[in-house]
Amino acid sequence: MLMKEVVSNVYTLLDREYLTLGEEVLQVDDGKIIADTVYSAVSPGTEKAAWLGKTPLRPCKQYPRLQGYCNLARVRSVGKDVEGIEVGDYILTHQSHRSVVVVNEQDILVRFSQLDEEHQKDVCLTYLFHLGYSALLKSEFFPGHKVAIIGCGALGYTTASLLSSFGAKPTIVTSKTELAVDKFSGDSVSVLNKKEALAPSANSGFDIIINTSDSWEDYVIGLELLRAGGVCVLLGFPGRGESSPDFNPLMSRLMYDKQLSVRYAGYVCESEQNMQDVRFTLKRNMNYLASLILDKKLSTSALNQLVMPFSELSDLYQLLVKRETNSLTGILKWS
Repeated sequence: MLMKEVVSNVYTLLDREYLTLGEEVLQVDDGKIIADTVYSAVSPGTEKAAWLGKTPLRPCKQYPRLQGYCNLARVRSVGKDVEGIEVGDYILTHQSHRSVVVVNEQDILVRFSQLDEEHQKDVCLTYLFHLGYSALLKSEFFPGHKVAIIGCGALGYTTASLLSSFGAKPTIVTSKTELAVDKFSGDSVSVLNKKEALAPSANSGFDIIINTSDSWEDYVIGLELLRAGGVCVLLGFPGRGESSPDFNPLMSRLMYDKQLSVRYAGYVCESEQNMQDVRFTLKRNMNYLASLILDKKLSTSALNQLVMPFSELSDLYQLLVKRETNSLTGILKWS
């Protein structure tokens, strides 16, 4: 089998707020695809937590680590054993922030035969919508459910946007009510601060809570807002970056008396399953969501306002951490 090498510039986080852009030599064989990154989007929850040195979610070596998993690249070369991919195609993958990707065909989440520049910037954000979509799948949402979202960061926005596109009118519960109102047009969502949401007049009981926050306080608020038998889906990580709570997170007053369910989102079947066996797989979901973005049925306007050259990822992180941008996340432009 013929082997060759290509060089990619790759970001590595070596320590807290210590990012390097170094060269990595990648091996290429006849089953590989070489593509040049066009845009890569920041997943702010995951990447900011690593940048700030927050405790890892599971026991592991914290650094060094790669950053990012929302990569759109343009195919430069296709191995002779690859079928269905052509030079010039655009591909979405989970590759990190890097100049060149080398992948197998199975690693491609979505393939586009052509994209104009506006669409390139938008579709690189698709996986951020998928995280919200996976939460809705886990909650078993269907139209008619009353849904509230805790937090209006990137994932709160993408989840609310999906619900709006499905004909629902979600309630966003956030301390940043002005920001949330600014991100949505018309009456597509309701926005309440935490005190308003907990007021008896406002809380008639939600069927589903999608919690995007890492705060213990917000976790309890979510449980309080649920009706009896309701479902809370966690997109955030309650307690991350905080000390242990001074209360029982599974308190019987809420969990037992109301018979609540708490579920985690994030995992979706990634294998190539027949639709009859597994309907909602990662690739099918990503293709569906990308089509909604391209058809302008999902707005990316709150996510795509901060576009910076690939050399300025550290500066981009600082802007997001200090909230010195109106954009809920940032995008690196590589080409």
